[in-house]
Amino acid sequence: MARLIGEVAEFREEIRTARTHARAMASGIGSMFESAELLRGDIGALQANMSAVRANMSAVRANMSAVRANMSAVRANMSAVQANLDVMTTHLDATAGSVARPLDLAEDDVKH
Repeated sequence: MARLIGEVAEFREEIRTARTHARAMASGIGSMFESAELLRGDIGALQANMSAVRANMSAVRANMSAVRANMSAVRANMSAVQANLDVMTTHLDATAGSVARPLDLAEDDVKH
């Protein structure tokens, strides 16, 4: 009889321990599900941010293409300006030569 009472007491203790472990496990599982829900939300936000980054990168690529096109146009305009400056320099040199010649002749007339 004493042995039976001892076994019942031991069994009760095992049940208490099992309940405590079950509560701890249930709490842990609940926390795990909460964490999983938070993780799903974070992943959703990350996916939205990544989509925004992709859209921004597409806009940056388009802007860079426009900048390249504008730079090509600027180079072409600079080449045209340089060509015009070369023509103007040639004309100024020719004009300076034709103006200097009569001045040289006028100085010769004054000396004589």
